[in-house]
Amino acid sequence: MNAIAPGVYPHMSNEEYQAAPGLRSGMLRDLACMTAKEARHKWDNPEERSDAFNVGEAAHRAILEGDLEFSGFYLLPKGHKGSNKAGMARIDEAKALGKTPLKWEQHQAVKAMAAAILENTLARRMLENIQPEVSLFWIDRETGLLCKARFDGMPRSFRFILDLKTTRRSLSDEDIDREILEYRYDLQGDWYERGARALGMFDNAQFLPLFQQKKPPFDCRAKLIRPSTRAFARVHNDHWKQVYADCLARDEWPGWPEEITEAGAPGWAEKRWEDEDLRLPDWQAPLAQAAE
Repeated sequence: MNAIAPGVYPHMSNEEYQAAPGLRSGMLRDLACMTAKEARHKWDNPEERSDAFNVGEAAHRAILEGDLEFSGFYLLPKGHKGSNKAGMARIDEAKALGKTPLKWEQHQAVKAMAAAILENTLARRMLENIQPEVSLFWIDRETGLLCKARFDGMPRSFRFILDLKTTRRSLSDEDIDREILEYRYDLQGDWYERGARALGMFDNAQFLPLFQQKKPPFDCRAKLIRPSTRAFARVHNDHWKQVYADCLARDEWPGWPEEITEAGAPGWAEKRWEDEDLRLPDWQAPLAQAAE
């Protein structure tokens, strides 16, 4: 797909969306975590999808689209081992069919996740009021860039943009905060809200991640991102969006600066040492004085 008009595409497949041009949230998150040179290499050389990614995608299809037949996946039998001849043959067959291998244990876990989430009254009501897997394309006013996003769930009768997140962590406030920070879901949320505003879709729509555990009891919890975090995300997205636009305009993707800089213990370690009030043995005193 070489060109696409701004708008909402409710029936676009994920493969079509991925192939379409446009700046997406994941690219901004990459720029926030690595150099432009590293990010460009990652985009041009995508890695093979991990087991965790496959489980997440299977859960999305089962929970959001009701695909309990797991179309697009090749279900491996119980006891499958990819290291023996029969196991390698199954993997080869899956690839030949253009399907993603899914282990029996993963298949059972995803089925249990789909059943468990429907037992949660709030989650069930949310899922009943969305149109799943909707793609958006819009033009950014500041840079003129074509941008895109793919909603897990576009609301029909409420203003929350639902996004399913599977996690191995607990659902405590602290662990969810860590999850948001590690994967920069704040940047993703701001990006989705921008797309909705740019296309005039909703009145003050807000990103709403629905976290579900990947292990029993497969509980789930919906959490709005707090206003202060959202404010930082807007600033960060503006910055990384401009970095991307500048790199693209110059066709230059810089790596680490070519200069000598200092390295040492992180600040938290130095603070701990100060708090412990370490006493150096006499024979180390000259070293300490030299360091000063």
